[in-house]
Amino acid sequence: MKKIGGGWQYSVYDLENGRVIKKPNTFWQAYWTIFFYRFPKNVFHTDRRICRINADAQKSLVFLKTLLSIIGSEFGNPIIHDDYSYEQDKVVPVKTYFKIHSFEENKKIVDQYIAQVFLFWSYGFGERPFKLTNNYGVTKEGKLVFFDLGELYFTKEKAYERVASRHWDRTPISDSKLQKYYIGQMDKNYTIENIEKYWKK
Repeated sequence: MKKIGGGWQYSVYDLENGRVIKKPNTFWQAYWTIFFYRFPKNVFHTDRRICRINADAQKSLVFLKTLLSIIGSEFGNPIIHDDYSYEQDKVVPVKTYFKIHSFEENKKIVDQYIAQVFLFWSYGFGERPFKLTNNYGVTKEGKLVFFDLGELYFTKEKAYERVASRHWDRTPISDSKLQKYYIGQMDKNYTIENIEKYWKK
C-alpha cells in the first residue's frame, strides 16, 4: 500500500480499489508530527495532546458506528475496525477540488457543507475544527464527504461554543470571492437559532 497522506491521528494509505485505509499513528509518529507542526511554540505537553486526540478519535468512531447504516455515505461509506483503523471511499480533497472547478461549482460544495452541518446537528453531533478544505472531500458524483472522523463534538453546549468562536474565519480558501461567500453563508447559517432548530431532531 502506498501512503498518500496523514495528520496528527492517522496515516492514510491507498488501497488502489477506489478506497483508502486510515491507520492510527504510533505514539512517536504522532509526537513528531505534532511537535514539528507546533514548533517552536506550543510544543510543551505534546504527550498529553496525543492522549487527548486519541481518546477523541476513539469516542468519535464508536459514536459514528451507530449511524453508518443511516448516513454512512456522508462519511465515505466507512468500515471501522476494532483497532480504530477505518476504510473509506477515496475522494478529492476540497482544497484540491476548489482549485480545479468554477466558482459556481464551488459554491455548491459550500452549500452542501451547510446542509451537512444541519444534518449532523439533527443527529446530535458536529465537526469541531471547521476544516472544510482539509477534512472534506468530493466524490466523482460531486457529493461532499466528511472524511476526517476523529474530531467530533456531541453536546449542544459545544455547538454553542463553536458558533461563538466564529473559527470558520480561519478556513484557508485561496479564492477571495469564494472565501467571502463561504464566510457569509457560515455567518448566516451557523447560529444559535439553527442549533435550536436542528439539534437532535
